[in-house]
Amino acid sequence: MPDSQENNVEWEAPPPPSIKEEPTEEPQMSEVATLGNIYFEPENTFRDLRRKPRFVIAGIILALLVTAYTFGVAMKVGDDAIRSFISDQFDKNPAAANMDKDAKERAIDLQMKISTYSRFAVPVFVIISFLIGGLLVCHVYCSVLYIPNIHCETDCHAIICGRLGL
Repeated sequence: MPDSQENNVEWEAPPPPSIKEEPTEEPQMSEVATLGNIYFEPENTFRDLRRKPRFVIAGIILALLVTAYTFGVAMKVGDDAIRSFISDQFDKNPAAANMDKDAKERAIDLQMKISTYSRFAVPVFVIISFLIGGLLVCHVYCSVLYIPNIHCETDCHAIICGRLGL
């Protein structure tokens, strides 16, 4: 009888394998340090960006800082001073000498509107500059540092420059 009781034990599924979580590498530089060290320690900065790419956050911070600077200068100088500067430049221009006073005022008003609206477009200009600069750096990096016609599918030339036909 004891043997029959041992055979009646039900089968149990083995426990699931434990999932090993890989330790996440912490960035060595903060976003602000990345912005500053790009000029003083570019090699360390690019190593850190390769480990943890955070250039998008740095780009957003830079776009906000440039926009704040643009609005700060415009507020400090004031619309009257900007209008006076534009008027002085019109007076120096020989092509504007033939314009009547009303046409000059309309042209100055148009310039004031353009300068006002362009302040709001500064972040877009910064992002477009980043994209163009990134493409140029990628193209130069891949053209100068790699042997021509030998490319890996994971490098930036094959991914970006190859698709753009550069």
